[in-house]
Amino acid sequence: MQKAGGTIGQLAQERRNKAWQRFGTAGVLVLVSIILSPRLGPLGILVVLGVGVYSWHLIVEGCKFWKMADRAEQGAKGEEIVGLLLKELEQAGWKIQYNLPIPRLGDADVFLSSPKDNHFVVDVKSHSGEVFFENGVLKKRFGNTVYSFEKDFLAKVMQQALTVKTIKGLKFVTPILCFTEARLDIGTVNNKARGVYVMKKEALVKRLVWLDSRSS
Repeated sequence: MQKAGGTIGQLAQERRNKAWQRFGTAGVLVLVSIILSPRLGPLGILVVLGVGVYSWHLIVEGCKFWKMADRAEQGAKGEEIVGLLLKELEQAGWKIQYNLPIPRLGDADVFLSSPKDNHFVVDVKSHSGEVFFENGVLKKRFGNTVYSFEKDFLAKVMQQALTVKTIKGLKFVTPILCFTEARLDIGTVNNKARGVYVMKKEALVKRLVWLDSRSS
């Protein structure tokens, strides 16, 4: 069984390695072109320019991979924090599985089964800013500027819960979206948006216990 944040942490390292590969290749190409250009005569300048353009492309790619690695590391830290919070439930007899593979849907960050045989899928997000619910869509706000998320997180975790329900032959799996850093302004009953419970990490354990008691 993988630990919390394990898969994302590995992904971050893979992206970091790709970034270093591109930075290193760009540096070697530039150095070699500078060394060889005097031997090529007039063509040497064209070679240096061509290599320079390609090397710049590699550097831009490397920077993109580096930023992706930063985001993945942030996500891994968020999952690790949630894992620590869930130790309380694990000690109370809950079964917890991290990074549960789901066909065509990636991994479910956390899958929990309570002693009462209730089941939950938790998708952990480490976005900052203020998250709010408007016209059926989650959005984020920094100051006065509103942004859309890159994916429909509500649809994703709902689909994960439905797929896990089918795969494991369960009666019901409750979908939960947990933000580790953002402030929330959901403004719905029980912070439930399109069938998904949305909460901060501080409320996760109490809400899981509450949902478990309601289903008993």
